[in-house]
Amino acid sequence: MGPFWGCYGFPKCRTTLNDVAGKPSTEIDEHYRCPICTRRLVKANKGKGDYWFCSGYSKGCKITLLDNNGVPEPGHRCPSCGNLLVKRKGKNGMFWGCSEFPRCKALYSDLNDKPDFDIFTVKLRKKTAAILAGISLAALSLWGLSMWQNISLAEMLSILGGTLIMIGTIMLGAFLFIALIKLLLRIWQKARSSKASED
Repeated sequence: MGPFWGCYGFPKCRTTLNDVAGKPSTEIDEHYRCPICTRRLVKANKGKGDYWFCSGYSKGCKITLLDNNGVPEPGHRCPSCGNLLVKRKGKNGMFWGCSEFPRCKALYSDLNDKPDFDIFTVKLRKKTAAILAGISLAALSLWGLSMWQNISLAEMLSILGGTLIMIGTIMLGAFLFIALIKLLLRIWQKARSSKASED
Protein backbone atom coordinates (compact mmCIF):
# COMPACT_ATOMS: atom_id res chain seq x y z
CA MET A 1 0.00 0.00 0.00
CA GLY A 2 2.86 2.39 0.73
CA PRO A 3 3.17 5.36 3.10
CA PHE A 4 0.32 7.83 3.43
CA TRP A 5 -0.80 10.63 5.71
CA GLY A 6 -3.80 10.20 8.01
CA CYS A 7 -5.84 12.72 9.95
CA TYR A 8 -4.87 13.34 13.60
CA GLY A 9 -8.57 13.07 14.54
CA PHE A 10 -8.85 9.41 13.49
CA PRO A 11 -11.28 7.54 13.82
CA LYS A 12 -13.73 10.47 13.65
CA CYS A 13 -11.87 11.91 10.68
CA ARG A 14 -10.81 9.32 8.12
CA THR A 15 -9.18 11.64 5.60
CA THR A 16 -5.96 10.32 4.05
CA LEU A 17 -3.46 11.95 1.70
CA ASN A 18 -0.79 10.38 -0.48
CA ASP A 19 2.85 10.70 0.58
CA VAL A 20 5.06 12.42 -2.01
CA ALA A 21 8.73 12.79 -1.03
CA GLY A 22 7.88 12.68 2.68
CA LYS A 23 5.15 15.35 2.49
CA PRO A 24 1.37 15.09 2.23
CA SER A 25 0.05 15.64 -1.27
CA THR A 26 -3.46 16.71 -2.20
CA GLU A 27 -2.95 15.38 -5.72
CA ILE A 28 -5.33 12.55 -6.42
CA ASP A 29 -3.75 9.30 -7.56
CA GLU A 30 -5.46 8.81 -10.91
CA HIS A 31 -3.96 5.38 -11.56
CA TYR A 32 -6.68 3.19 -10.12
CA ARG A 33 -10.18 4.40 -9.35
CA CYS A 34 -13.22 2.61 -7.92
CA PRO A 35 -15.57 1.63 -10.76
CA ILE A 36 -18.59 2.50 -8.59
CA CYS A 37 -17.85 5.71 -6.66
CA THR A 38 -14.59 6.77 -8.45
CA ARG A 39 -12.63 7.13 -5.19
CA ARG A 40 -9.04 5.89 -4.99
CA LEU A 41 -8.44 2.12 -4.88
CA VAL A 42 -6.08 0.86 -2.18
CA LYS A 43 -3.97 -2.30 -2.50
CA ALA A 44 -4.04 -4.72 0.43
CA ASN A 45 -3.13 -8.31 1.30
CA LYS A 46 -5.38 -10.67 3.22
CA GLY A 47 -3.06 -13.67 3.38
CA LYS A 48 -4.46 -15.46 0.32
CA GLY A 49 -3.14 -12.83 -2.04
CA ASP A 50 -3.26 -9.17 -2.98
CA TYR A 51 -6.53 -7.40 -3.63
CA TRP A 52 -7.80 -3.84 -4.00
CA PHE A 53 -10.51 -2.10 -1.99
CA CYS A 54 -12.18 1.28 -2.28
CA SER A 55 -10.86 4.08 -0.07
CA GLY A 56 -14.51 4.93 0.51
CA TYR A 57 -15.06 1.64 2.35
CA SER A 58 -15.95 3.44 5.60
CA LYS A 59 -18.43 5.59 3.67
CA GLY A 60 -20.32 2.56 2.38
CA CYS A 61 -18.56 1.59 -0.87
CA LYS A 62 -17.62 -2.03 -0.12
CA ILE A 63 -16.02 -2.82 -3.49
CA THR A 64 -13.09 -5.23 -3.63
CA LEU A 65 -11.26 -6.21 -6.81
CA LEU A 66 -8.76 -9.01 -7.40
CA ASP A 67 -5.14 -8.09 -8.07
CA ASN A 68 -3.67 -8.93 -11.48
CA ASN A 69 0.13 -8.45 -11.28
CA GLY A 70 -0.07 -5.19 -9.35
CA VAL A 71 -3.09 -3.88 -11.25
CA PRO A 72 -6.71 -4.19 -10.11
CA GLU A 73 -8.95 -6.39 -12.24
CA PRO A 74 -11.32 -4.22 -14.26
CA GLY A 75 -14.68 -3.66 -12.60
CA HIS A 76 -17.92 -3.76 -14.55
CA ARG A 77 -21.07 -1.97 -13.40
CA CYS A 78 -24.41 -3.73 -13.32
CA PRO A 79 -26.73 -2.00 -15.83
CA SER A 80 -29.72 -2.91 -13.66
CA CYS A 81 -28.69 -1.36 -10.31
CA GLY A 82 -25.27 0.30 -10.82
CA ASN A 83 -23.32 -1.94 -8.42
CA LEU A 84 -20.33 -4.10 -9.32
CA LEU A 85 -20.64 -7.31 -11.33
CA VAL A 86 -18.73 -10.31 -9.98
CA LYS A 87 -17.40 -13.18 -12.09
CA ARG A 88 -18.71 -16.52 -10.83
CA LYS A 89 -18.54 -20.17 -11.82
CA GLY A 90 -21.82 -21.99 -12.44
CA LYS A 91 -22.82 -25.43 -13.68
CA ASN A 92 -22.75 -24.16 -17.28
CA GLY A 93 -19.43 -22.31 -16.98
CA MET A 94 -18.40 -18.80 -16.01
CA PHE A 95 -20.93 -15.97 -15.78
CA TRP A 96 -21.24 -12.50 -14.27
CA GLY A 97 -23.69 -11.76 -11.47
CA CYS A 98 -24.49 -8.64 -9.51
CA SER A 99 -22.64 -8.18 -6.22
CA GLU A 100 -25.98 -7.15 -4.67
CA PHE A 101 -27.54 -10.61 -5.20
CA PRO A 102 -30.24 -11.55 -4.10
CA ARG A 103 -31.53 -7.95 -4.14
CA CYS A 104 -30.48 -7.65 -7.81
CA LYS A 105 -30.69 -10.85 -9.85
CA ALA A 106 -28.97 -9.54 -13.01
CA LEU A 107 -26.91 -12.21 -14.81
CA TYR A 108 -24.68 -11.93 -17.87
CA SER A 109 -22.80 -14.60 -19.76
CA ASP A 110 -19.00 -14.41 -19.92
CA LEU A 111 -17.53 -13.23 -23.22
CA ASN A 112 -13.70 -13.11 -23.27
CA ASP A 113 -13.45 -12.42 -19.51
CA LYS A 114 -16.00 -9.60 -19.74
CA PRO A 115 -19.75 -9.57 -19.15
CA ASP A 116 -21.76 -9.96 -22.36
CA PHE A 117 -24.14 -7.03 -22.07
CA ASP A 118 -25.88 -8.06 -25.29
CA ILE A 119 -29.16 -8.93 -23.56
CA PHE A 120 -30.55 -10.58 -26.66
CA THR A 121 -27.74 -13.09 -27.23
CA VAL A 122 -28.94 -15.90 -24.96
CA LYS A 123 -32.63 -15.19 -25.44
CA LEU A 124 -32.20 -15.05 -29.22
CA ARG A 125 -30.43 -18.42 -29.31
CA LYS A 126 -33.23 -19.98 -27.28
CA LYS A 127 -35.94 -18.36 -29.42
CA THR A 128 -34.22 -19.43 -32.66
CA ALA A 129 -34.01 -23.01 -31.41
CA ALA A 130 -37.70 -22.88 -30.46
CA ILE A 131 -38.66 -21.50 -33.89
CA LEU A 132 -36.65 -24.20 -35.68
CA ALA A 133 -38.28 -26.85 -33.50
CA GLY A 134 -41.68 -25.37 -34.38
CA ILE A 135 -40.90 -25.44 -38.10
CA SER A 136 -39.76 -29.06 -37.83
CA LEU A 137 -42.94 -29.96 -35.96
CA ALA A 138 -45.05 -28.17 -38.59
CA ALA A 139 -43.27 -30.02 -41.41
CA LEU A 140 -43.75 -33.34 -39.63
CA SER A 141 -47.43 -32.52 -39.06
CA LEU A 142 -47.89 -31.67 -42.75
CA TRP A 143 -46.21 -34.92 -43.74
CA GLY A 144 -48.54 -36.82 -41.40
CA LEU A 145 -51.52 -34.90 -42.81
CA SER A 146 -50.49 -35.75 -46.36
CA MET A 147 -50.36 -39.44 -45.50
CA TRP A 148 -53.71 -39.34 -43.70
CA GLN A 149 -55.66 -37.04 -46.05
CA ASN A 150 -53.97 -38.28 -49.23
CA ILE A 151 -52.71 -34.80 -50.19
CA SER A 152 -50.26 -34.72 -53.07
CA LEU A 153 -46.66 -33.71 -52.57
CA ALA A 154 -47.18 -30.54 -54.64
CA GLU A 155 -50.11 -29.42 -52.45
CA MET A 156 -48.14 -30.15 -49.29
CA LEU A 157 -45.13 -28.17 -50.57
CA SER A 158 -47.42 -25.30 -51.49
CA ILE A 159 -48.85 -25.20 -47.96
CA LEU A 160 -45.39 -25.59 -46.42
CA GLY A 161 -43.88 -22.93 -48.72
CA GLY A 162 -46.54 -20.38 -47.78
CA THR A 163 -46.02 -21.16 -44.11
CA LEU A 164 -42.24 -20.84 -44.41
CA ILE A 165 -42.52 -17.52 -46.26
CA MET A 166 -44.80 -16.18 -43.53
CA ILE A 167 -42.46 -17.42 -40.77
CA GLY A 168 -39.42 -16.04 -42.61
CA THR A 169 -41.04 -12.61 -42.92
CA ILE A 170 -41.89 -12.58 -39.21
CA MET A 171 -38.34 -13.68 -38.28
CA LEU A 172 -36.78 -11.02 -40.54
CA GLY A 173 -38.92 -8.34 -38.90
CA ALA A 174 -37.96 -9.63 -35.46
CA PHE A 175 -34.23 -9.64 -36.31
CA LEU A 176 -34.43 -6.09 -37.68
CA PHE A 177 -36.25 -4.95 -34.54
CA ILE A 178 -33.64 -6.62 -32.33
CA ALA A 179 -30.81 -5.03 -34.34
CA LEU A 180 -32.41 -1.61 -33.84
CA ILE A 181 -32.77 -2.18 -30.09
CA LYS A 182 -29.12 -3.34 -29.86
CA LEU A 183 -27.97 -0.22 -31.69
CA LEU A 184 -29.99 2.04 -29.40
CA LEU A 185 -28.63 0.24 -26.31
CA ARG A 186 -25.02 0.68 -27.49
CA ILE A 187 -25.60 4.38 -28.16
CA TRP A 188 -27.18 4.76 -24.71
CA GLN A 189 -24.32 2.88 -23.00
CA LYS A 190 -21.68 5.00 -24.79
CA ALA A 191 -23.49 8.20 -23.84
CA ARG A 192 -23.76 7.00 -20.24
CA SER A 193 -20.08 6.02 -20.04
CA SER A 194 -18.92 9.31 -21.59
CA LYS A 195 -21.12 11.22 -19.14
CA ALA A 196 -19.66 9.22 -16.23
CA SER A 197 -16.10 9.92 -17.40
CA GLU A 198 -16.87 13.65 -17.59
CA ASP A 199 -18.09 13.62 -13.97
